[in-house]
Amino acid sequence: MFTFEYSKSKHYPSISEGFYDEIRGGFNKENLRKKFLNNGIVGIDLGNSEEDILVKKFYEISDCFGSGAVRDALRRRDLKENTINLGKVASVDPDDVHRPHAEASFSPAKPAIICFICTDIEEEAIHSGNTTLLDGKKIWKELDIKTKKCLLNSEIIFELAIDIPATSKNAKNIRRDWYLDAIGVQNVEIDSGLGKMYLEFKTPFVTDHPLFRELAITNHAFINPATEKQIIKRQIKLNKDFSGLEEEIKNNVLNTLQNNIKVINWRKGRCLFIDNYRYMHGRLPYNLKLKRNILIK
Repeated sequence: MFTFEYSKSKHYPSISEGFYDEIRGGFNKENLRKKFLNNGIVGIDLGNSEEDILVKKFYEISDCFGSGAVRDALRRRDLKENTINLGKVASVDPDDVHRPHAEASFSPAKPAIICFICTDIEEEAIHSGNTTLLDGKKIWKELDIKTKKCLLNSEIIFELAIDIPATSKNAKNIRRDWYLDAIGVQNVEIDSGLGKMYLEFKTPFVTDHPLFRELAITNHAFINPATEKQIIKRQIKLNKDFSGLEEEIKNNVLNTLQNNIKVINWRKGRCLFIDNYRYMHGRLPYNLKLKRNILIK
């Protein structure tokens, strides 16, 4: 019910160029961490260097925000064998448009921080397909009280088929019971031959930030489930006390989202570090034939 569409007529404002820190040599880790904790987002320009130099610096900077990189699925295309060893880094999904979402919020694999870098982009691609950013904390504060009361006791239930490493190409495709040590998970099964884990995942509609205990809207309620192949089914269960007000609540949420979109204009060497518990991100449509290489960690 909450599927979101970007406006074809509305001009979304860009984050100002003064937002980005320019880093050519060393950097102060503590200052970057402090800025990230305060703002939930940091932008950095590394300059127009060779890809391996850019990505090595990106890897160094992203590590200062935390450790333990995770992958939400095997579906992301890995970098080529001949590039430097980057650990858990992959290409952004090459879809025409991404509706607002928090990375992997539909599963227990939701990471705390998302890091992006643009390693190459042609001029025409700079002016389309902008990455969208939505501050879920600000969105929550601007919602009507009636909407807040409803969403505080609402939940999202996902049925998932998540890619896992297949044990053997010759293994039989037979599901068997499995256990996953995660809150909100039930009915877990794996198929080692097919390389799939099946499960149900229940999550609150509203995110409670694990550090600051502040509420935000950061989830997968606004995508079309058909565009995320790991999601077999999504059910949004609103607080039953607000039966009959679904359309009013939906319009309040979608209008608030629409009024809080800002965009990133990518250029070579530009990095973005996002608090995945506070911000949602997405992408406006663009021509997939244009050269544009953005990596995610």
